[in-house]
Parts: sequence; C-alpha cells; structure tokens
Amino acid sequence: MEQSTGDRSLTGVVLKHRYHVLEKTGQDGVFTMYRCEDKIEEREVAVKVLLPQYAANRMFAERVLIEAQAMVGFKHPGIVEVYDSGDMEGHYYVITEAVEGADLRERLRTPPALTVPEAIDIAASLCEALEAAHSRGFIHGDIRPGNIVVLPNGDVKLADFWASAAINSSQTVRANTLAQSVHYMAPEVAEGQPSSPAADIYSLGVLLFELVGGIVPFDGETPIAVALKHARQPVPSLRTMNPSIPKSLESIVLKAMQKTPDARFRSAKLMLNELRSVRNELNAPRPA
Repeated sequence: MEQSTGDRSLTGVVLKHRYHVLEKTGQDGVFTMYRCEDKIEEREVAVKVLLPQYAANRMFAERVLIEAQAMVGFKHPGIVEVYDSGDMEGHYYVITEAVEGADLRERLRTPPALTVPEAIDIAASLCEALEAAHSRGFIHGDIRPGNIVVLPNGDVKLADFWASAAINSSQTVRANTLAQSVHYMAPEVAEGQPSSPAADIYSLGVLLFELVGGIVPFDGETPIAVALKHARQPVPSLRTMNPSIPKSLESIVLKAMQKTPDARFRSAKLMLNELRSVRNELNAPRPA
C-alpha cells in the first residue's frame, strides 16, 4: 500500500509501489522537485509535484498529467525524458530522467563567459532537440535558461517539454509564471496565441542573443513592458555590443527573432544548418 503524508512533503513516500521519494531538491513557481529511486529499474529518477495551490485546480492538474503522459516513450539525447505520471491523494506528479548538472542560467552567471563557438554549439544542440520534437508534434513553449540543463561534459538538455502547454491552459497559472518567461516569449504568444514551432524558434533566437551578448535583448520594469518591446521595438545590434560577433551570426539571431512567425526560419533544421555554417567559418575546434 502506498504511504501517505500529512504535510506537503513527499519524502519517504513510495509512488505507484515503485518510486521511493528520497529527498527534496528544489522548488519553482509551479512544482516541488524530489530525487527518487525507481525500485523496478534500479535507477535514480526525478519527480516534479504540483504545488498545493495548483493541485487544487483539478482541471489544470489533470492537463499536466495528460501533457506529460504524451511525452512518455519519446527519447532524444537533448531532451529530458519523461518516464511516468500520476496522482496520489491530491498529489499530482511527473516522473522524469534524473539529470546531473546546473541550469543554463547558473552557467551564465558563472565566469568565464561563454565564447561565441560555445554559444553556437549550445544553440545548435537545442535546434537538434527542437527539430526532433517538432517532427513529432511536440512544442516546448517556454525555452529559457532555467529550462535548459548543462551537463558536466558541456552538453545541454531541454527540460519540461510537457509543462508549458498545461501552464498556458490556465490563465491564473500563466499570469503567475509570466515574469520568468516573458523575456523569451514570441510576440504572438504574449498576445494570447498558442505556442508553435515558430514561437520556439523565436525564443531560441532570444536565448542565442543572450548567450553571445551577455544580456537579453529587451527588458523592462513589468512583464507587459517587456512584451511590448518584443512586439514593437527592433532587435538591438549585437555587433554594436560586441564587434567580434560575426555578421552571419547576428543575421541568424535577427531572422529567428522576426516579429511575424512566417518571417522566421521555417524549421529548427534550417536554423541549425545556418548555425553549422557559421561554426565552420569560425574554424575553431569543437570542445571535447
């Protein structure tokens, strides 16, 4: 019989007679994260549990499980794999691959700064992951440094592919999480349109701008102010900030960040091809 807990912590609980929750590892605006042992596969996994205030919204909570379950069985080296999902006495949870490493936001805060080749390699890896996901009908919808894990060997993985569709289905949850996403959000998504492959490409363009420029292209005192700048203001010049940035790389960022979806790269693969061309131009050895 599954154990229950009287408080909000799941430490010590066994989910589905299989996942032994070992310890809490963190919390964001929507989920509490734990480290678990999968007793059947004999491996470490991670579990993300909806915070109580969101678990109380049963329609939203069930949407989270539906979106996560759709990802089960989809494997790609650049995407954190989803293994399972479920609920126990009002605790809605998603079991995922356990990934060692810090998120990209932490890497950006830690010296030394990324080199241009390193930034291109990260963007290219993310393009590969997006191309694989988009071809299967999966859209991320919330590409930002906090959703990208940097592994000890320097590789990157996109996390929470399943989360944004559920979050965007609830106006309350979306409003509560907007501040952390709006700096990378495509203009049409900020206006209420659904996420799309083109919106993912826009967000990746913003991320690439930050990787090579050191700052996000648009900032403001409120999420609305930031969203308005994305919709109305031209993208700042990267080469004015850093003349060593190749013109061809700046052109990729500008194309990915076009205001209208049709003007962006038609696919992540096309953006990947351009990034590879610039990487070859730099004639720098790839990191080991």
